[in-house]
Amino acid sequence: DVPGIEDLPHELPVLRDTAAPLYIRQEQRGLLLGLFDDAPVFWAPDGTPEDFDTDLLPNDLDRVSHAFERALERIPVLNELGVKRVLNGPLMRTPDAAPLAGPVPGLADYWLNNGFFAGFAQACATSGRLARWITEGEPDQEMGFADPRRYGPWADGAYTIDRTRTEYVHEYGDGSQAEAAPPRMPAR
Repeated sequence: DVPGIEDLPHELPVLRDTAAPLYIRQEQRGLLLGLFDDAPVFWAPDGTPEDFDTDLLPNDLDRVSHAFERALERIPVLNELGVKRVLNGPLMRTPDAAPLAGPVPGLADYWLNNGFFAGFAQACATSGRLARWITEGEPDQEMGFADPRRYGPWADGAYTIDRTRTEYVHEYGDGSQAEAAPPRMPAR
């Protein structure tokens, strides 16, 4: 528990600092701090093991120590609170960091709405658009960014790792570790 949080009339807003890179949000009467590394490690590049469920990965605080130090500078109360628990789990995302949302080609009345990396930040808006599309027959806004057909056979493992690394570092780093982003899809 963080002293004073239970006395607030509302939940604290999410703070996201891409320069750190970190986010922090209220979690019941405490705080949840999310830290990001400069060079993402691809945990299961050949596919998630069949027996993997809600397992966690070994803690690796060295990879995020720079972000933790910045968090202590930016949010001084963290110096007094300490760390109760460390969680390290895989982050799932599409190579371009956009969701997969829309009708599945070839399957009548079957729709996708997944692939969200930051679910609490992305899912609400896309879900609302998708609901209107399903009920009204057409999306009320452009949804091409989320088209499940945007990936083809050319999006192999090497492309996926390269593109995902570029998007991740662009979103949660200063960009110095990433080369120029490759094209979203090859010219036809």
